[in-house]
Amino acid sequence: GLVVGMVALGALVGSLMAGRAADCFGRKVVLLANNAFFIIGALLISTSTTTVQMAIGRLVSGIG
Repeated sequence: GLVVGMVALGALVGSLMAGRAADCFGRKVVLLANNAFFIIGALLISTSTTTVQMAIGRLVSGIG
């Protein structure tokens, strides 16, 4: 349950930062950074060997 909930927590953090970041840097730059979060999160999830690593990967994916 904790691993599943990490996506929602990450989404909360990401949504709170996205608007302000888009105003400062522009939508295109923020969308490119968003893609980086998804790629890093997917790599963390796919290479995880422990539950903590998977939870961190889900958190990073949620931020994206």
